[in-house]
Amino acid sequence: MSYFNQLGCSARCPLCSSKCELPDDGHTQHQVSKHLLPAFTGFQGRDTKFPTLIVCTEDAAHSTNTWGCNKDSIYLPLTEFLSKYHPSWIPFPRSEPSDEHVAKMRAIWWRLKGELCERYNMIDNTDPSWGSRYGSLIPE
Repeated sequence: MSYFNQLGCSARCPLCSSKCELPDDGHTQHQVSKHLLPAFTGFQGRDTKFPTLIVCTEDAAHSTNTWGCNKDSIYLPLTEFLSKYHPSWIPFPRSEPSDEHVAKMRAIWWRLKGELCERYNMIDNTDPSWGSRYGSLIPE
C-alpha cells in the first residue's frame, strides 16, 4: 500500500474508486471532489462489456439503472444503489456535463481507452466525436 493511501480516510467511491478526501475514518459521510470515469477501474455493462463513460456525478449517472454489485443481478438508479450498498456516500454530488472536470475525464479516456479496454476486457464504444471534442485537451 502506498503512503498516499494511508493518509486520511481509507474509503473509496464505490463507482470510480476515487479516494475520500476527508482527513480520517471518523466521519459518517464520505466526500470526493474529483471523480473519475468508472471505466478507468473497469466498470462496464454486464451484457455489452461497454465501458461506463459517465462521471459518477453527472445527471446521467443518477437517472439510469446502471449500478449494481457482482453479488446481485439487480441494477438500480444511483441513489437506490448507494442506499442499499454504500449509505455513507449519500448525498452524492451532481455536476453538469459541461463541467470542466467532465471534459478532462473524457479527454483522458480518449488517450487511454485502448489500454484500459484491453486491461479490463471492455469493448470500446466511445463516441468518435470525442476525438475532435476532447482529444486536443491532453497533449501527446
